[in-house]
Amino acid sequence: MTITTEDAKTQAQTIISQLGGSRRLSMMIGASLFAFDEKGVHFSFKGFRPANKCIISITSMDTYDLVFMKYSPSKGTCTETKKYDGIYCDQLIELFEGYTKLYLSM
Repeated sequence: MTITTEDAKTQAQTIISQLGGSRRLSMMIGASLFAFDEKGVHFSFKGFRPANKCIISITSMDTYDLVFMKYSPSKGTCTETKKYDGIYCDQLIELFEGYTKLYLSM
């Protein structure tokens, strides 16, 4: 099934809102460089040495895959540090906070 750009944008906005919204993410964890494609959304964040990028993609089972990456611009590398598969929307915040110890709300 092909997904339109508008559908991909809507999915990405939904994922970001499930995490508290782009404004909250920017304020709480320094999130930036939000981008989306037909699979989901990804963004950069600060404050956690083992990872600085998060990729959240939607699966055919209507669950999410959550991947943490460490991007090193000086080395030109991007390495996967942690991956969670088959995550439900109400688990996104818990897993993000649990792995990074960065909180998305006060």
